[in-house]
Amino acid sequence: MTIVVLAFTSILLAGNQSHAEDMAPSMEIKKLRLERVEIIRKGLNYASGFYSEGKGSMRNVGMWQRDLLEAELEATELASERVTILQNAVQGASKQEKIAQARYEEGAASEMDVLEAKAFRLRVEIQLKQALSLPKAK
Repeated sequence: MTIVVLAFTSILLAGNQSHAEDMAPSMEIKKLRLERVEIIRKGLNYASGFYSEGKGSMRNVGMWQRDLLEAELEATELASERVTILQNAVQGASKQEKIAQARYEEGAASEMDVLEAKAFRLRVEIQLKQALSLPKAK
């Protein structure tokens, strides 16, 4: 009987230790994801600034926008935060679309830049509408 109790206790303790070990990588992963968001946000700020000054490309801005959206969505687990992230992404994409349109009208950018910016904005708007149409968790 003592052997059975000891074996059962060992299994329980091992299970709790395993659970604690499972939690540690999750916190490390969360920290890495947040760091990734900050790095990509900096990259997007540089790319957007360069594009606004006529020194960069919309393709580069679009790449940073997509990467930031992906990283932010990966870094959260809450549906409400996902909606906020998507709302912010729509605002940012709309701003970039207006910049691309203005540069096109000035002759400083191609229509391809405008189309690329618009396509990204529409993509994010669709994702936002889909997120808003999901049933609320109770």
